Amino acid sequence: MFCNLFLYIYEELFILSYLHYLLPLHPDTNDNNSVDMPTSYKLHSQAASFRAFSTLIAAEYNGVDVSVETESAAATAKKSPTGNLPILECSKTGDMIFSSHAAARYMASIRGDSGLLGDGSGKQAAAVDAWMDWTEQALELPACVWFYPVCGYMPHNQAA
Repeated sequence: MFCNLFLYIYEELFILSYLHYLLPLHPDTNDNNSVDMPTSYKLHSQAASFRAFSTLIAAEYNGVDVSVETESAAATAKKSPTGNLPILECSKTGDMIFSSHAAARYMASIRGDSGLLGDGSGKQAAAVDAWMDWTEQALELPACVWFYPVCGYMPHNQAA
């Protein structure tokens, strides 16, 4: 659990440090840019998965309630085209969004007034995407290699 929490903090600090310059901490919730939100969202994820946190952070910034349902690997194949978790389910439409960052981007786009994707320009949205992709490609693997042995998830590799 400690390692998952550390990975979450490690990845999200980089994303949020960039977003800090793009958005206010408390967006005006009475803005007319808000959309009609579905009645509920459900995030299917494995227990204590750090991959679910980016979606939950975007939902928290936008004031969207998301319930988390932990899944076994057997239940995954039925819901995801790739057989991987997390998956975001919209109860109103029945849509399923797979991939942690795709679900986070969807949550960020629900309210345009929050500024999670920048000011609406393609340049700022691409910058947010670039930082999210960078954390996934450059931080997650080294963090896993360094900290999973500490948590006992994998054996220690001296070369790493």
